[in-house]
Amino acid sequence: METTITFNLSWHERQDGKRSVDLYFWQGGKKKVMATGWKTTQQEWADIHGRPRDNTRKAQAAKNRRKLKAMEEKASRIIADGAATFPEFKRAWKEPPADKENVFWWYYRRIRTLGLKTARGYYDSLRWVYHKVAGTYPPTFQDIRSLKSLPPKYRLTFTQIDAAWLKSLESEMKAAGRSDNTIGIYMRNLRTIFNDAKDDGIITLKQYPFSTDSGSRRYSPPSGRKKPKALTKQQIARLMAAKPETPAERWAVDMFLFAYFAGGQDFGDYFRLKWKDRRYDNRIRRYKAAIDRAKTKATKRAGAPVVIIFNAFCESVMERYSLSARPDDYIFPILKPGMNSEEQAKKIQNAISTVNRALKRVARREGLPAGISTRWARHSHASQLATNPELTIYDIQEQLGHSSPKTTERYIKSLAEDNRLINALDGLMPDVEGGVGEGG
Repeated sequence: METTITFNLSWHERQDGKRSVDLYFWQGGKKKVMATGWKTTQQEWADIHGRPRDNTRKAQAAKNRRKLKAMEEKASRIIADGAATFPEFKRAWKEPPADKENVFWWYYRRIRTLGLKTARGYYDSLRWVYHKVAGTYPPTFQDIRSLKSLPPKYRLTFTQIDAAWLKSLESEMKAAGRSDNTIGIYMRNLRTIFNDAKDDGIITLKQYPFSTDSGSRRYSPPSGRKKPKALTKQQIARLMAAKPETPAERWAVDMFLFAYFAGGQDFGDYFRLKWKDRRYDNRIRRYKAAIDRAKTKATKRAGAPVVIIFNAFCESVMERYSLSARPDDYIFPILKPGMNSEEQAKKIQNAISTVNRALKRVARREGLPAGISTRWARHSHASQLATNPELTIYDIQEQLGHSSPKTTERYIKSLAEDNRLINALDGLMPDVEGGVGEGG
């Protein structure tokens, strides 16, 4: 369907005598109108298309013609780049121009495109980097997410950051009372920004200020990561035999165990599953689904989709909570059709918080670790896989969706320390006497 773009002066005159220059998006004989943000007088607009004799008006007309031409070229470029609908065009029009030499631009892109929780982490990191450069703070998280503000006005090029600069930033955060764990998270976020730029050819390995395996040690973020926690196989059995007292507790236990058996992915990835994603595999005689991890799919370092296989317990949980099994329906009743990514992120975060609160209540009654949370399902899954002698580190990497086997190795090494006295396990499903508890 052919698309035509025209620019026109609004009929509505403001109190200052100016009018909005509007963009008309024509497609299939229908018109959509979008304000460009440019305001001018009726006389100046007429001068763009006329030949004023007054030198002042002539100079202003030349300036406005260049501005209009730049807008026309931008509109043509957006259409040529594949914006097929008005919402796509409008979103692309409001995006700031790429400034790939600018560290802040890469932060901005991640804050705009990643899930709400992950984006907030990058924003917290950006605040420290930006403050070191500008002595002030960037636009608010909400403004960056909603495009109410362009990227920070200050520029920070990748060539300005070296190991000494990073150590200085770390010292500033320590002086402000930030823990090694927090500093490590912020610095690894910045390292990811560098990785994005390196993958895009913006910087070379020689310009890379972080330590690498192939070069001399430069800067390494503090290693104060929180140690991942996992349930043992015996504790999983206790959770399966638990007697939840409320529907919320039953839901929390079921979803934790579902995640434990179904690949240990993030709960948000499960909440986004639709029935059409579930396919029967004749070779293994089970249903399975492929998940593009929300945490990494917007990055260049994203791996292949993670394939999860549903066992009998997973099938029972899906059947228990699904409201409808039409192909486009979500399996779990958390998200609704028509929600944008921001609304989805908030819904998922609220659901996870509800599950965590209920899990902790069950844990207190059953004598399980008080700090249990949804993240423990992933850790527990990884921990049990790591004890299976038939699996290689690459098998586990693929199952967890890590981009590198080194990440997997660090991950399971920490988990194995807590389970080193437990005998090798031959599978995930424990023997539960009397079956899974049916409370609530």
